[in-house]
Amino acid sequence: MNAPHDGLLVSADYWGAFAVYAVTDRALHGLLPARVHHLLTAIASAAFLWWFTSIGTKHLFGLYGAILLVYAAANIGPRIPRGLLLVVGSVVVLWMLGKIGSTFRLGWASSLFFLGVSFLIVKIWTFAKDLRDGRIEQPDVITFVSYCTYFPCFVAGPMHFYGEYREGFEKRTALDGATVIEQFWRVLHGLVKVLVVARLLRPFGLEAIRELGISQVGPAELVLRSAVYSLVIYADFSGYSDIVIASTRLAGVSVPENFQLPYFARNLRDFWQRWHITFTRFLTRYIFVPVTRALQGRLAKPSPAKVAAAGYVVTFAFCGVWHGSTPNYLAWGLYHGLGLTVYDAFNRGRMAKLRQQGRVAPARRWSVPLFAAFTFLFVSVGWTLFILPVSFWAR
Repeated sequence: MNAPHDGLLVSADYWGAFAVYAVTDRALHGLLPARVHHLLTAIASAAFLWWFTSIGTKHLFGLYGAILLVYAAANIGPRIPRGLLLVVGSVVVLWMLGKIGSTFRLGWASSLFFLGVSFLIVKIWTFAKDLRDGRIEQPDVITFVSYCTYFPCFVAGPMHFYGEYREGFEKRTALDGATVIEQFWRVLHGLVKVLVVARLLRPFGLEAIRELGISQVGPAELVLRSAVYSLVIYADFSGYSDIVIASTRLAGVSVPENFQLPYFARNLRDFWQRWHITFTRFLTRYIFVPVTRALQGRLAKPSPAKVAAAGYVVTFAFCGVWHGSTPNYLAWGLYHGLGLTVYDAFNRGRMAKLRQQGRVAPARRWSVPLFAAFTFLFVSVGWTLFILPVSFWAR
C-alpha cells in the first residue's frame, strides 16, 4: 500500500504514451474482433511494463510464461484439480521467495520478484477459483493475458475480477463532453492528492522517523505522526486510484471504485468496506468465506463467534504478508484481524441484548462522530506497525 509506483502515473512520458494508446484503442474498438483487440492491449501492456517499470526482458518473458502456464493449468483444473493447485501454489511460493529476497537483498531470490506481482497473484487466484466454481465459462487465453497485465491497474490497482474486466472491456462506455470534463477533473483531483497533499504532509508522518527508535519518539508524537500518516497514505493511494479510474474511463474501460471516505467509517468493519474496496472484496469472498465455511463444516458444534474470529485472523494474517515480507506487516495484519474479532464480539453481544429487550439500536447523533473518531484512531495507530520496522521498536 506504500505507493510502489515511483511516480509512474504522474509522469509526463506515461501520460503522453497513454494518450496515444487511448485514442488508438477507442478508434479501433468495434472495428476489430474482441480477441484481436485483447491481443493488441496485451502487447501494449507488455510494452508499457517493459518501458516504464524497468521490469527487464527476462522478467517480462517470465511473467507472460507464468500467466500462460496458469491459464493452461486452470483449464484442465476441473479434470485434474491438483494440477491447478500445484501451478498456482508454485507461482505464489516463487513470488513469496522473491519478495523475501527483495526485502533482504538476496540476489538469487530477488530476481523472482518484480513490481505488480502482488496484484497478479490476486487476479490468478480469483480466476482459478471462479473457473472451478462455474462463475466463468469458456475463458479465452488472450483475454486472460490482457486481464492479468492491463497496465493502468497492474502496479497499484484497482483490482478487476476476470468476468467484470471482460464485460467492461468489450462493452465500452460512451465518451461525450460531460464525461471528458468529469474524468479530467477527477485526474486533476488525484494529482493534487498525490503531488500536493501527500508530499506536503509526508515529512510530518511516520516515514520521517523510520530510522529513529521508540526511545527517541514520545507516545504523543507517535500518535500524532500516525494520524498524519493516515492522511498521507489516503491521499497517495486514493489519488492514484482516482487517476487510474478516470484515465481508464476516458479509454472506455470501467474500473471499480476503490475508496469511499474510509475515515468516516463508524467501525472497523465499515472501514474495510470503504478502504481499498477491490482488495477487501477479494479478502472477503476468497479467503474469509472459504475459511469460515471450512471450519463450520469440520467442527461438530461450531461457535459463530469463534469461527468468525478464526476467519478474521487468518484473512488479515494473509493481508499483512501480502503487503510485505517483514514481521511488522504480519503484526499489522494480526492487529486488524484481532480488532475485527473484538468488534464482532462486541457487536454480537450488543445486538443480542437489544433483541432480548425487544428493540433496535437507538440512533444517537453524538455516537456517529465519536465512533468514527475512535475508528480513525485505531486505524492510525495500526499504521505504526505497517510503516515502522521491528528494529524501531527494539531501539
